[in-house]
Amino acid sequence: MSKALLLCLAATSLAPFAVSATLDSGKLFKVVPSHFQHKEIRGGELPAKSSDVRKGFIKTPGPLIAIAARRYLSRLESHPISTKGATAAAVTALGDQLAQKIEGRSTLDLRRTLSFGLSGGVYAGPFVHFLFTGISKFVSSLEKRSAVFADRNIRALISVSIDQTLGSSLYFPLYFFVFNFFESVVNGNPHDIGVALERIRNEGWAVLIMSWRIYPFINYVNFRYVPADLRVLFSNVIGVFWNCFLCSRIS
Repeated sequence: MSKALLLCLAATSLAPFAVSATLDSGKLFKVVPSHFQHKEIRGGELPAKSSDVRKGFIKTPGPLIAIAARRYLSRLESHPISTKGATAAAVTALGDQLAQKIEGRSTLDLRRTLSFGLSGGVYAGPFVHFLFTGISKFVSSLEKRSAVFADRNIRALISVSIDQTLGSSLYFPLYFFVFNFFESVVNGNPHDIGVALERIRNEGWAVLIMSWRIYPFINYVNFRYVPADLRVLFSNVIGVFWNCFLCSRIS
C-alpha cells in the first residue's frame, strides 16, 4: 500500500478517538444540547424542535461558525436528503483533491474530482441517509419488544452490525457502478458497465475489507453518541480521510 494511502488511513483511524473524547467532555459537540448527548434518537428524527437544537450553538466559538451551524441545522431539518447529499458531494470532492495532492500530482484532475463529487451527492449521501434512518427505526422497534435493547451500547452494536453487513454489501458494489456512470458522463465517453465490473473484481474486495477494519469503531461512536440527524454529517467528516483511500483505489 502506498505511503499516501497509509497516511489517509491513519488519519481515518485516529479521528474517532479525538471525536469520542471531545463528545464525552462536551467540548466539541456544543451543537448538541446536553439532553441530546445521552438520549437515543428514535426513528431517525430529532426528538425536539429545531429551535432546541439551535440553542446548542450558543457556546460555539465564533459568531460566523454559530450562524453557519444554525443555518446548516435548519436546512438539515427542512431538506434532509438534499442537505446530506450536498455535504457528501463536498466531502467526497475534498477527499479526492486531498488524495491527488498526496499522490503528488502536478496538475489536479478536476474531472475526476467532479465525478467523485457527483457520486457522493447523488448516491452516497442519500444512501447513507436512508440506511441510517432504517437502522434507527429497526433498533427502536426492538426496544419495544424487550428491555434488553434499552441499553445504548447494545443498540449501537446492533446498528453497526447491520451497517457493516447489509449496508456495506449493498453500498460498495453500487458505488462502483455510480462512479463509472458519472465518470463516463463527465469525460464524454460511452458508458461501459464492463469497466465497473472490472473495478469491482480488482478492487471491490480490498475496499470492503479495509472498510471492515476501520468503520466498525467509527460507526459505533456514531450510533452511540451522535444524534440521528447528525450521523451522516459525522460520517462525512470522517469520510474526508476515507475518501483519500477510496478515490485512490477506484480511480
